[in-house]
This record gives sequence, structure tokens and C-alpha cells, in this order.
Amino acid sequence: MSNLKMLVVAISLTCVLAVTAFAGELQGPPCPPPIPGETEAPPCATAQLLEDSNGGEPQTLTSAETALLTTIADISVGALLLIF
Repeated sequence: MSNLKMLVVAISLTCVLAVTAFAGELQGPPCPPPIPGETEAPPCATAQLLEDSNGGEPQTLTSAETALLTTIADISVGALLLIF
């Protein structure tokens, strides 16, 4: 039983670390090949940063989003505590 607990903990830790490692990677369309001899062109049109529509102000969570995150956290912790 102890080995099973360690296996579940190892798998859950691996999943958490994998999700955080791949969180910011987005697969966009490939960049078109550059025009030969052109050196002043931007590297890729999809690589340009977009400005925030809210003027750079930090975004806050609504009460519904906060309640959802709290519920998910409670369920996750409860499921992990059932193992032990």
C-alpha cells in the first residue's frame, strides 16, 4: 500500500510539473519564408506583441471565478487526502 501511495504522489507531481512547463507554449501558424535580401523585416508577424486592451491595468478575478477556483482547490486537496 505504501508503494501505491508513493506511485500516486509521483504521478500527480509529474502531471503538475508538466502542466506548468507547457503552460505558456502556444502552437501558432508557421512563419512565411523571408524575402531574399530583406533585412529590415520583422522576424514573424505572429511574434509581435499585442497591447493590452485595458491599458496595462492588472486584471482581477470576479467572485464567480474566485468561487470556482476555490471549489477546484478544495476538491483536489480532498482527493489527495483520501489517498493518505
